[in-house]
Amino acid sequence: MPIECWVSGSSEVHASCQFCGRFIAKEYAQDLPYFMAAYVGKDQTPKVIVVAGAQWCGICRPRPEPIEMPELY
Repeated sequence: MPIECWVSGSSEVHASCQFCGRFIAKEYAQDLPYFMAAYVGKDQTPKVIVVAGAQWCGICRPRPEPIEMPELY
């Protein structure tokens, strides 16, 4: 079974969305910054490693704020 674009159904897939994994054709691909990691650096300053221009499908809605997950500790 060939991979198809989530939006158009075309088999001309360009990329997969960095945020949700949907496959998308080139005409639907958009760019968004992607936060790879966050940590506390020197002097207790929060730092984030960001990749600019990550592929985004335009359909999913990445959260603008971090989500608390205390159950991970």
